[in-house]
Amino acid sequence: MNSSTNINHYLSNEQRLLIYNLYEKGYSFNSIKEEFRTLYGRVIYNTTIIDICDKVKATGSVETLPKSGRPLVYDEREKRGIIRASLKNRTQSIRDLTSDPIINPKRVSTETLRSLLSSNRVVSRILPRRMDDLTKDNIKKRKAFADRHLQWKTCDWELVIFSDEADLFLVKCGKEYIRLREEEKLVDIVPIRESAKKNLTIKVWDNITFRCRTTDQVL
Repeated sequence: MNSSTNINHYLSNEQRLLIYNLYEKGYSFNSIKEEFRTLYGRVIYNTTIIDICDKVKATGSVETLPKSGRPLVYDEREKRGIIRASLKNRTQSIRDLTSDPIINPKRVSTETLRSLLSSNRVVSRILPRRMDDLTKDNIKKRKAFADRHLQWKTCDWELVIFSDEADLFLVKCGKEYIRLREEEKLVDIVPIRESAKKNLTIKVWDNITFRCRTTDQVL
């Protein structure tokens, strides 16, 4: 008799066979559950007994049959290793991860690796270029602005002139991505400076109001 409680929810073939044999001998569900608890120190339910008996009647066996579909390439332990590696260098592209023989020794495709990360709540976000100009003081002021104007209505915003700017980058114009867990925030991962990093750039400046849009200006 095993008096300790087994935290594994899955039953062995031996345990399934015992349940089925007791059922075939005419034991009631309560008797089967009590006998099982005495032998294994575990609790089973009526639905467990029904499922096992239906399975034996349908397949002639208590064993778990091979499931349909393509088998998994990486097991759970290997998946955890890939996730840790992807978060160690968060800006490394998914293609670089795929071509890395240490991270991806079984050479799965880029789409498969992306699905693996996504199913484990690891996602890619665009890394804003303005992160270089974002400081701790900026974040504090932006939150304060949002709190002050949280209750504004549409008629209030119609009186505001919005301005925006975009950089015409001299070298690289492609997007950069960063990997995060779904519960992580960008500002908690990317180091925020005390002062802004100023780069020499060419900017396009534009003003927008509720009723019209001004002409673009290059600065």
